Amino acid sequence: MEIRGGELLPHVRGFGADKGRDIQDWPFLMTWKMFIRRRPSLHHCLTAARAHARNPLCRLKGRPLACIPWKLRAEFSMYGRVQILYRYSDGSQSRPIVYDRHTIDAVCYRVATGELGHYKGIDAWLHAALKKYPIRGQQVAIMGSADQGFGPWYECLCLYYRGNPTTIDYNPIDFQDSRLHFVKAPINLVSLKPFDAAFSISSFEHDGLGRYGDPLDPAADLNAMHQMKQLIKRAVSYSSPYR
Repeated sequence: MEIRGGELLPHVRGFGADKGRDIQDWPFLMTWKMFIRRRPSLHHCLTAARAHARNPLCRLKGRPLACIPWKLRAEFSMYGRVQILYRYSDGSQSRPIVYDRHTIDAVCYRVATGELGHYKGIDAWLHAALKKYPIRGQQVAIMGSADQGFGPWYECLCLYYRGNPTTIDYNPIDFQDSRLHFVKAPINLVSLKPFDAAFSISSFEHDGLGRYGDPLDPAADLNAMHQMKQLIKRAVSYSSPYR
């Protein structure tokens, strides 16, 4: 489950002979989706109702919930100060994501050639930061594996700079390569040795929304950052949301 801002279509004028009217005044010329999206209140009500109706099926299939339970809505909305908008996305995995040595070597090669991954500019910033603050020989936590069709990109970027990556994620991952390690979230601070540095690329802001199989928690993002602060030997982390 993701809580995201709604998307409105652009305001269009000048259709047919009556140039003074908006196209929204001609519902028979619009698809039903356009008609609904041009009316935010109606759109929000329908998407919320659809999410609420979808919850029983999500529970039955063991998938992330589509609608926030009533007992958590006040906290998620900051007690009415923030509007809740629904858009469902299920990124949870019951079976491990497998990366063999060949796949990992191929991704490492792409990183070494200077290719940028899914997040483009963020990757460029990360390269600049790692050149200024080397991680050679250091233990590095990767908070959430950001595959996005590119494979274990940040794990391989860490290897490129001679770091030793350990990925922490809610989805199980099977790295068939001794250079990469995996710890399933939620983490136990007592059982983990402190890291020298950490990456968080479009990760913390997803915590607590259930999209990746994590429990619903309005404060999960803040708690995750607090845990990470305790898990790092010194204040060295590279974090960025995707924009």
